[in-house]
Amino acid sequence: MNEWSSSVQSALKDCREAEQKAQKEHLLWKQIIKLLPDGEQHPFALLSLIEQIRSLNSQRAASLDRIEQFLRSKAEEQLTCYRRLLEQELGKDGYVVEGSLREGYRVNKVVEVKVDDSRGSARVGTRFHTITVNDISYLAVADAVRKEMHRLFDRPLENSFIDTLFKAYTLALTEEEKSGSFGEHVRILNLHRFVAFLLQKQSVFTSPAKDKFVPYLPDEFGIDIGRLLERSATTTTSGHSLHLTPSRN
Repeated sequence: MNEWSSSVQSALKDCREAEQKAQKEHLLWKQIIKLLPDGEQHPFALLSLIEQIRSLNSQRAASLDRIEQFLRSKAEEQLTCYRRLLEQELGKDGYVVEGSLREGYRVNKVVEVKVDDSRGSARVGTRFHTITVNDISYLAVADAVRKEMHRLFDRPLENSFIDTLFKAYTLALTEEEKSGSFGEHVRILNLHRFVAFLLQKQSVFTSPAKDKFVPYLPDEFGIDIGRLLERSATTTTSGHSLHLTPSRN
């Protein structure tokens, strides 16, 4: 019987592989039927699923030929008019789009959009935070832009922020061996680091298992600094007048 064991094991392996392939194909078909109603607006996501079906050498892939042809025409239409479509969609929120498909876009001069149509993905964000979108349909990319704009601009600027900034400034002065030398410039990254720590709940440092460190990225800090710069001069609760002036070291 032993001489047949290897043949049986091989057959079992083939069965398992066939089952796994069938399960994967089944999931892909379910995803296709779910996205099909929005195929005209989201052709890229469906085309990606169809390519995955074809990679499985499915006998049923031929039934997708006409659908694929239609989706490719819609995808080409979007790529040809991508900036106009993105401008129309984001214009509803008052956002301004600059750039091109090949060079990349900038929204309100803050959020960058890089679309790679060869890979079917886009990167949306800033130098410090990026969202990867695996559907380059303009509606999907526009939604990612909105999320980034929301992250940056839809945070309240607490009145206490000015006092937090002043405390961070005094700490940065001390670290740079300028303690008490109010009016001296400090490195912006040092200032950001201390502000990020001061904004945390005390329990983050005393009971880290209870509360986790809340990220405060440099781009968020830059937006908050910009809000203060619009006020020209502000006063802390301790009576210090804080003047913010952009400068380069």
